Amino acid sequence: MVSPPKQLVKVQIITELLSVLDNQFSRSNLQNFAFISDSILGVSNAVTTRSVARYGSLSYRTVQRFYALKHVDWLMINLLLFKHFVHKEGQKYLLAADETVRPKAGKCTHRLGRFYSSLAKQVIKSVRFLAISNIDIEKKKSCILGCNQLIVNNLDTNAKSET
Repeated sequence: MVSPPKQLVKVQIITELLSVLDNQFSRSNLQNFAFISDSILGVSNAVTTRSVARYGSLSYRTVQRFYALKHVDWLMINLLLFKHFVHKEGQKYLLAADETVRPKAGKCTHRLGRFYSSLAKQVIKSVRFLAISNIDIEKKKSCILGCNQLIVNNLDTNAKSET
């Protein structure tokens, strides 16, 4: 049996993605999503915002603007994609949340604070994130639904002076 050409498979994947997400984007944003999806599937090395812009027909700034859209519910989009492409009826899934810290050296990093790192086994200057994943128990595979940077509050910044 002869497999279909890669370009045809890519078109089928993008068409299916667009049909699932049709109600989540405006027409122009849906068109940008199609261009970005095509670029992501075509990039042979690391997929970054810059490599997507270089491979595709959109400018680097347009790709950045697309990912920074405020009115788009990215968690809902990830849930829709999970439900359509990954979810199997009768399969058991586990929802997990994990807070992680990323060390940073800069002074001007947005939401920079001092947080405990279990890897460093001490409080370090860092930013922290909360990731939510859906885990397939049988396959032992995780599908990230969302990841957000956590906000530094007054208790976190005063923690150093209290100890």
